[in-house]
Amino acid sequence: MDCSAIPLLQALPAEAADRDCQLRYYCKGDVIFAQGEPATGLWVIVKGQVTLKRLTGKRTYPYGIWRQGDPIALLTLFDGRPYPASAWARTTPTVCCWMARDVALHHFLSNPDFALALNHLMAVRLQLLLEILGDTGGRPLALQLAILLLALHQRYGNPVPFGRKDLAHMLGARPETVGRLLETLEQAGCISKRHGSTLIRDAACLAQRLQSFPST
Repeated sequence: MDCSAIPLLQALPAEAADRDCQLRYYCKGDVIFAQGEPATGLWVIVKGQVTLKRLTGKRTYPYGIWRQGDPIALLTLFDGRPYPASAWARTTPTVCCWMARDVALHHFLSNPDFALALNHLMAVRLQLLLEILGDTGGRPLALQLAILLLALHQRYGNPVPFGRKDLAHMLGARPETVGRLLETLEQAGCISKRHGSTLIRDAACLAQRLQSFPST
């Protein structure tokens, strides 16, 4: 296994990727980095899944689930501030590619292809977060789920690589509750549940469900 399989790092010369990328291996439940720790560099998931959680007061808020090819805590690469959330491995094994911050910034400034690929990932991430966070706050859970599925469908294609428990984690809801909502969407012909994933059978059906909720 090597970092060259990741599309972002394919923008680097092979010798630079081999020299500057370190593979780090984790088991489920391992902490990759902790909230408040100094940002050390660029992290990209090579295999497995990672979840980010932010502790505010006495409450922990999930920041989503990321998978192969996704960077994590990307903005800290540029602003240099401490990690705003903790990253946990969700699978065994989870493998991340790490590149020291000064090295990653050097490649960003000197390699236009790498800079373009990194900017594209940031734009996709921002769009996804805006769709999920901007459209769901304070709205019924059924509406939040429909918005989330449409956003993940656009980001990852079909099937959406997340099942009931993953979706519940992203929404901060109980898996049993999300399971019942998925059953309703399946009966309506919008989706089909699969083990660890969700097949979007009719995106227009999901979009139509959004219209059944009053706008706020």
